Amino acid sequence: MGIDFFAYIERLELIAFFCGYPFIYLLVHLFSSTQFVKRFFYNRGVILLPVSHAFTGLLYLGLLLKNLYPHYSLHNIQLSVHQPFFKIWGVLSLLFFIPLLNRKTVFSLWHSLLFFFFFAGSIVKETLQSNQSDAVKNGMHIYSISLLINLFAFVIICLVDFIISKLKSKQIN
Repeated sequence: MGIDFFAYIERLELIAFFCGYPFIYLLVHLFSSTQFVKRFFYNRGVILLPVSHAFTGLLYLGLLLKNLYPHYSLHNIQLSVHQPFFKIWGVLSLLFFIPLLNRKTVFSLWHSLLFFFFFAGSIVKETLQSNQSDAVKNGMHIYSISLLINLFAFVIICLVDFIISKLKSKQIN
């Protein structure tokens, strides 16, 4: 029971950080195709999507390091990691800070779809079990938190990009 509980907590952490990104990706692509957004925001939102995904990965890495504090030994890491593949896959989102990888926004979508399918499969499994309505409610609550985290990361990255572009334009003039 104990190991399963900690694996479940790790799963919830991964869902909370990465599962909402496909929906934010969809919204940004839908809004960026409108004439108003193209005219006033120059379609920068689509370009900044992978960077916001990498920022979310940075927040996740911060959570992992906080959970390991103060014992950063290899033995402690082995004891505390129950799903190493998914944790490593989550930390790999930091690669989207590299300009070569963040040029193709669809790569960041593919990265997060693993977590979304993982979440959707667990919701379907829990829905089919009639006595698991609280688990579905909790899953949807975590998904809404994930949407907020990813939206927050996207807005922060857009604000930083806006400030940097304004500072660069003032230096040119």
